[in-house]
Amino acid sequence: GETVTPSIQAGDLLIAASASGTTHSVCHFAAEAARLSADLLVITAEKDSPLAQLSAPDLIIPAPTKHNLPASGQLMGSLFEQMVLLFSDAVAMALAGERETLARNHANLE
Repeated sequence: GETVTPSIQAGDLLIAASASGTTHSVCHFAAEAARLSADLLVITAEKDSPLAQLSAPDLIIPAPTKHNLPASGQLMGSLFEQMVLLFSDAVAMALAGERETLARNHANLE
């Protein structure tokens, strides 16, 4: 939804994450990306959700959602969001390459 984000096209990847799989904006963007032949990586806690119906979920995180009571004591989707962050961090670290390359490409207008 950002005006500076390039348009999505065939061959691009949209990573769609929603614990419940019912978050309207996430489902809308995923459906549009699929319509435009982009690839989808779906991360959800609900394998039978509307989001999961757009594309077979690539990652099911068994965590509480806004539709069920949290077993962890954390509020609503917090545990899911934390697990998505850890997963994303691990993927970024695997793709990042050498520390020097990362440092060279890090934002310098801070």
